[in-house]
Amino acid sequence: SVGGGVDYILKIMTADIDAYQRLVDGLLDRELGIDRYFTYIVTKTVKEETVLPVASFAASDE
Repeated sequence: SVGGGVDYILKIMTADIDAYQRLVDGLLDRELGIDRYFTYIVTKTVKEETVLPVASFAASDE
């Protein structure tokens, strides 16, 4: 969740643009409350990125 002009930012990796479009169409068909979405496609990697499993973000030190 973020502040400003958008509520959420998702980083999605798919095999190709067709797979991405099927995913988006499926989300919109489910009527989850998505009023609008913006798509930005990566055309070039600028720097290497560390990928962490989602579970590592869910762990709590409390």
